[in-house]
Amino acid sequence: MAVKRREQALQDYRRLQAKVEKYEEKEKTGPVLAKLHQAREELRPVRDDFEAKNKQLLDEMPRFYNSRLDYFQPSFESLIRAQSPEQ
Repeated sequence: MAVKRREQALQDYRRLQAKVEKYEEKEKTGPVLAKLHQAREELRPVRDDFEAKNKQLLDEMPRFYNSRLDYFQPSFESLIRAQSPEQ
């Protein structure tokens, strides 16, 4: 779920970043500058949200990956014991 939330935040961030870039390319008139400022203001919290979710995943994924052995090791041992002939 965290990966899906991060992906959604990334899509929102890219969409708003493209909007900002579009206004930056236009002629610098009053209305365009106002829309550019507004788009940048909309982008800031979305960027912060994406960066927070991305950082969280970057912190948690290595721990999750490394803990896989702690989770699967007992299952593998039980499977081996169950399949080995009794002595």
